[in-house]
Amino acid sequence: MPILLSFKIGLTTATNSVIVVLNKTTINEVDDLELIEALMRVGLTRHESLLYLTLCKEGELTGYEAAKISGIPRSNAYLALSGLVDKGGACRVEGEAIRYSPVPPGEMVKNLKREFDKVFTRIETDAPQR
Repeated sequence: MPILLSFKIGLTTATNSVIVVLNKTTINEVDDLELIEALMRVGLTRHESLLYLTLCKEGELTGYEAAKISGIPRSNAYLALSGLVDKGGACRVEGEAIRYSPVPPGEMVKNLKREFDKVFTRIETDAPQR
């Protein structure tokens, strides 16, 4: 039986299975953890990555709801949601209460590729060579 954790990520010893319980949303198994790590490798923080997955699973949420569901402290969640918007992983939806909506994964990947291509081109053309 997997060990249930609150926001901390760990491996169970009996099954080598990973599960993280975050109130309503469950990030479980190695695939979700590997996805969080992949998102971190392209520049998202751990909180931004976790909130992106939460938004993808739950849909449009307020900052309060995202914090509660993900288990991230509210002040950190608002900061991470702002960073996620800046990095192109979510959109702010104005209204009575500001809500956050995930950018679809395919669109996010295209945006990231476009940004990385600019960076790679800059490095290739401007880096000094001997």
